Amino acid sequence: MLYMKRSRGYKNAQMGPRTMEDQFPSFDLCYDPKMSLEAYCMKVRRERLLQINSSVAQELIDVKDDPVATASKCLSKLQQDVLSVGYGQQDDVSFTSALTRSIQEHDLRATGKDLSVCKWPWEPFNTASGGLEKDDYICFYGRPKSKKSWVLAEFIADVYRQGKTPLVYTKEMTADNIFKRVGACIEHLPYQEFRLGRLSKEERLRLEKLLDAADDLRKFGKEMICLDGKDTDKGDTIEWLAAKVHKYKPHVVFIDGLYLMSDSRGSKGQKDNFRVQNISRAARQMVLDTGVPLIATMQATRTAAAHKGANLDEIAYSDAIGQDVTAAIRVINEDFDDDLPKITMVVGGAREFNFPGCQIYGVPATNFEYIRELTQKEINKAKERDENRDEKEAGAAKKPKGLDKPGLKRKNDKAESANFFDGNH
Repeated sequence: MLYMKRSRGYKNAQMGPRTMEDQFPSFDLCYDPKMSLEAYCMKVRRERLLQINSSVAQELIDVKDDPVATASKCLSKLQQDVLSVGYGQQDDVSFTSALTRSIQEHDLRATGKDLSVCKWPWEPFNTASGGLEKDDYICFYGRPKSKKSWVLAEFIADVYRQGKTPLVYTKEMTADNIFKRVGACIEHLPYQEFRLGRLSKEERLRLEKLLDAADDLRKFGKEMICLDGKDTDKGDTIEWLAAKVHKYKPHVVFIDGLYLMSDSRGSKGQKDNFRVQNISRAARQMVLDTGVPLIATMQATRTAAAHKGANLDEIAYSDAIGQDVTAAIRVINEDFDDDLPKITMVVGGAREFNFPGCQIYGVPATNFEYIRELTQKEINKAKERDENRDEKEAGAAKKPKGLDKPGLKRKNDKAESANFFDGNH
């Protein structure tokens, strides 16, 4: 019988009471009506998970190298082997229970109940999506100088205006810099005047009032926190961020430069696309585990010039981002023609709503108001202008001397051509 239990053909088979008496004659069998099979399985699984926790704890105790890197690795192991496994059946969802909740949600929305975590800064996005949901993972992507960081700053400011608590991660800017932008957006203050100390008395007074309001919110545990990735020594992983989410309990998480975070799962020397893939997958899991939506920025690739629509493979480093996010939005700077600069936002893909794109004003800190929804033809034209601008900037570099004369070549032409295609450009 023991051989049969270990055989694949009898997988999941259970010994009956007579077989148990034959195999274990000295074991006293008893019937406990309070102990169901499900409860017994949960108890066994709990013991298994406790053993995993103990091994991870021992690894932390025995650490001799970098404690931050070891902690990140242990968090990753706990997330994969403990949190993902859990207690089994409690994570299984039946169709009837899910449909019951969906019907209840529908009826609440029908009465005008707002079930979103918070609202988008632009009302047409709220009309299309119903607001930001608990499982949302939004990506704003664009070329350098596309003002995507300003769009993120306006989103952070608007969430704060709604009385919700944002948690912000930055690595390219300092925490003071990003909060300076957010503060200017909240009060609609001219950013350059703020930065250079040229605000009027009335504008300076508004800053004081904002500080007082922020201090009042802090007393109620609604402090806006910025995590500075530059000071973590490669410990700024998604697992580290998830721990901060549990600590501060924000309503929304914002990441300025998702690709700048560290990967706790990959190996040294791995390619950037695999590194960013691991980061994105972990970020998606963090959203599902915590129920806190995530809004991040990414770079757009130069291959975007080959497209006429906002395709998800335009997102730099990894197409996994396009698979993981619930909405990807391309940001295009339209600061080129008339009195007020504008920004075009093209929805490259969204799981739960349909909205092609729109145009907003793009005056740093003072005006990001919605202008109008765009047609597909207008979106294509905006993308063409962005592509042409990128090509002009790329061709603005001076030509090496001698190349304009026929028959002349430099000795290192071949070497430089090889360098151009090695991926560093």
